[in-house]
Formats: sequence, structure tokens, C-alpha cells
Amino acid sequence: VLDAGQADAIGFARAFVADAHWVAKAAVDTPERLRPCIGLNQGCRAFAPHLHCAVNPHAGRENDPRFDTGTAHISHPRKVAIIGGGPAGLEAACTAAARGHKVTLYEASGGLGGQFLYPASIPGGGELSRLIDHLRGEAMRLGVSIRLNHRVHGIDDLAGPADVVILATGAQPQPLPAHLDPQTAIGGLDILRDGAPEPPGSGHAL
Repeated sequence: VLDAGQADAIGFARAFVADAHWVAKAAVDTPERLRPCIGLNQGCRAFAPHLHCAVNPHAGRENDPRFDTGTAHISHPRKVAIIGGGPAGLEAACTAAARGHKVTLYEASGGLGGQFLYPASIPGGGELSRLIDHLRGEAMRLGVSIRLNHRVHGIDDLAGPADVVILATGAQPQPLPAHLDPQTAIGGLDILRDGAPEPPGSGHAL
């Protein structure tokens, strides 16, 4: 656009927080490798103790060696098993594979995304699925072995030996307080998963 004289300047802000290598990736025509900003407006508005990003764990930690994804310091690659194919499991798989480890990711369902798919399914939430698409593509590019419909209850359920097991099966909501009637108080994820029942009693829902 700039070369064609169609604009005098192009400004980005959060796109560079989500992916500091945005320009370099775009310059070599690999748009599928761009880590997307999905507009959550959470971490990128907090600067204590440093900038954060909901989709980029490296943001604000670029000089921290613990977040280095280079492979030079890996002298003994290990076999890593990751249980769970949501954002955390996919991010862990990509990080381990980028460092040179041999990674197998196990997901109990038939697709990747985990609980992240619930908010992505509501009206206006479609933008969220771009993160899962990106992480899936990166995992495949890095050679992660992905096993869908493979539930792991214990070490014997792994397809092969593993030196390291990372459990990334998602957070669990706190149970409803005991004084609430389970017939009238329902968790949000339950409604997203099973649909909203007819409200009992007065017919009103809060």
C-alpha cells in the first residue's frame, strides 16, 4: 500500500504487541504466521510491572531468558507429552517444539481449542477463533504430533514414553455456593455447552 502511494502512513499498535515480528513476517509473505490480536483489551492496558498481552506471553518479557524460544541452548532434546489442546496446551507445544524438543499433544475431543471455543461461539466472539487457528498452524509447522480423540487418564494412556508431561486441561469454575438451588442457578459454561433451559418459577432470568 505504501509502495503504491495509496497511503502516506500506516499505523499499528496492538498488532505489534501481539506479534513483535509482524512486519518481518508480512515482508516475506507469510501472513498465516502472524499471531493475531483478538481485541480483548486486557493485558495491553496494564503496565504493572510490565506490558502484558493475552495472546503473546513474550510481551514485556523479551529480555527474560526463560521466555527465549531459541534452540541454541537445547543440547538434549526430550520427549514432551502435553495433555490438553486448548490455548495453553498449544502454546506449550509450540514453545517446546521451537526449542527443539519432540512434542506430542493429546486432546480428548475431536478438535483443538478447549474451553476457548465457548466464548468464540457466542455472537461477536468469532474473532477469538483466530488465535486457535494461528496456534494450530504453528504447531503443525513445528512438527508437533497432534492426537485428537485421545483421552489420557494416566501415563499408560500415552502413545509412547515421555520425559516430561505437561497438564493443560483447562481451568475449572468454582462450584456454586451451597445455599444456591442448583435448579435455578446455572454456570455460564453449562449454558454455552448445553443451551439455556426454561426459567422456572416466575419465568424471569437474571
